[in-house]
Amino acid sequence: TGDWSSDVCSSDLSPLSLPENTTNITAGTTHFAALTSSGTLYTWGDARHPSPLGRLSSSSSSSSDNDYVPADEPGIVTALEGIPGGGVVKVVAGGYITAALTGEGDCYVMGGGEGGEVECLDFDVVDVAVWERGVGVLDKEGGWWVRGDGKEEVESEGEVKWEEREGGWKRVDLSEVLKGGGRVKKVFGGGEASFLVVER
Repeated sequence: TGDWSSDVCSSDLSPLSLPENTTNITAGTTHFAALTSSGTLYTWGDARHPSPLGRLSSSSSSSSDNDYVPADEPGIVTALEGIPGGGVVKVVAGGYITAALTGEGDCYVMGGGEGGEVECLDFDVVDVAVWERGVGVLDKEGGWWVRGDGKEEVESEGEVKWEEREGGWKRVDLSEVLKGGGRVKKVFGGGEASFLVVER
């Protein structure tokens, strides 16, 4: 047994520089995301896994020096600057995915692809959750749409039925879960699971 604290404390760690108005910080497997009260989204993490960062994280001939922020330093996700609705109001991260939700119901997903892409969903979203191998969104009609590496299942009796949408999104049939009435109010994700809060 060794003294792990001496290994951690002896490294050249420097404090992160985040804006004073940072309201939320969330973590995925190899990355972090921070949200400010003005709706600006910052990301940083391991340069070997750039896709959940949603921004340029390595110098290239197509980027100017002003755009480049190293992956291990907090950098603004510029694709989301100036979006309508006051910017991002919620950010969640998990696995190799980051998801951002705006006040107007737009949802942006980063991760799972090559580096730096930001995908805007083509339907209105009221809540979003991310877990180790997937992402799920709650639409305005109460539909629960999921996308991920593993097969999503709902704990219920009977067979799980899917409706599919462009981009690999599948709508989970919640009729068994909601058969006593009610609607899904909030969604959460973590580890290898998602959790839906039902209001009856």
